[in-house]
Amino acid sequence: MQLLVLNRDGLINHFRVGGVTELSQWQPVSGAADQLARLNQAGFNIVIATNQPAIGSGEMELDQLEAIHTKLNELVENRGATIAGIFYCPHTPDDNCFCRKPKTGLIDAIELEFGVPADEIVFVTSQKDDVILAETVGAQAIFVTPVLAEGVDGNTSTLENDAIIARFNLLSDACDYILRHF
Repeated sequence: MQLLVLNRDGLINHFRVGGVTELSQWQPVSGAADQLARLNQAGFNIVIATNQPAIGSGEMELDQLEAIHTKLNELVENRGATIAGIFYCPHTPDDNCFCRKPKTGLIDAIELEFGVPADEIVFVTSQKDDVILAETVGAQAIFVTPVLAEGVDGNTSTLENDAIIARFNLLSDACDYILRHF
């Protein structure tokens, strides 16, 4: 089974400045759960890799993160599919840890758990750090324009990187590409 690693914030749920720190703030992107299910039902293992610095800063408790991930899993399971794993870094940028993307710690853990070399992973992401990580480990990245919460300004149109093999405005278009090419 091909392994796809997706980021969470901006791709699966609306990106929010300061992060999503409780379930009531978590707003799934319309159709995202359907697209994850579509990929899983086509034979792809879906793994989420996400930086969650609000845990390290004390702005979010671990039970809130688990509630968000439980909700995400339920949305996908209700569509007859599964997320194979959710990996997260709880550290702030100042912690200088090994697991915070774009460092390779989360991908190292995913490689160990799934037995898939990093250079065979395809990243589906709306985040620059994931593209840098993909390049670092020799993987391919499919970039999707991030979905931002109301009032958030963001411009990623100038993001260039050799790891990016395709670029889309919608997750559904990225999924169409994946199903045609992988």
